[in-house]
Amino acid sequence: MSRRVSRKKLAEFIALNLAVDGDYKACLEKVAGYLVENRRTKELNLILDDVAYELQNYGIVNARVSSRNELLDDIRTNIERFIKNQTNAKSIILNETIDTSIIGGIKLEIPGKRLDSTINNKLNKFVLSNKR
Repeated sequence: MSRRVSRKKLAEFIALNLAVDGDYKACLEKVAGYLVENRRTKELNLILDDVAYELQNYGIVNARVSSRNELLDDIRTNIERFIKNQTNAKSIILNETIDTSIIGGIKLEIPGKRLDSTINNKLNKFVLSNKR
């Protein structure tokens, strides 16, 4: 059995290979083999979150945005500009999700940060502030 490698080290290895070396297929095959061999496949989602965080060191930001409807091009551009200003990113990967539970506005998540500017969140804050 292989020596246990920390999630952080795995994430750094993957991020380096994705951002610099470009041989992502071989990298992912090695990591997948390691995770299966060491029975750590349940950690995959955590490792992917760690990789997204590590990619920021290379100027690549993986962001998730949720809204009620598909984003218009100008809104998408403004979100990307906002992320670049906040993170100094060279490249942005924007994963869009339609969430019909959102009344309006957006939720934006980048590694280590979260912005919830949905109407749902504003209404919840209003209700909580008026319960006192």
